[in-house]
Amino acid sequence: MPWLFTPHGDGELNEYFSSDHSKIIAETSKEVLASLSESRDRLSGKLCYEFHYNQRRY
Repeated sequence: MPWLFTPHGDGELNEYFSSDHSKIIAETSKEVLASLSESRDRLSGKLCYEFHYNQRRY
C-alpha cells in the first residue's frame, strides 16, 4: 500500500491504469480496513474511525 502515499512521475502508473487493477484494489481495501480503529465520541456517542498507517494517524 505504500504506492498510495508516494508521489509518482509521468508514466509511472501507466501499467497499473492500463491493466485490470481489481486485484490491487481488493488488496488495498483489505489493508485499509485492517488499519482502521473504531471508537465512540464521548459527547455525542457517534461512531468514529481513525486510519493508522506506518505509525501515522490520518
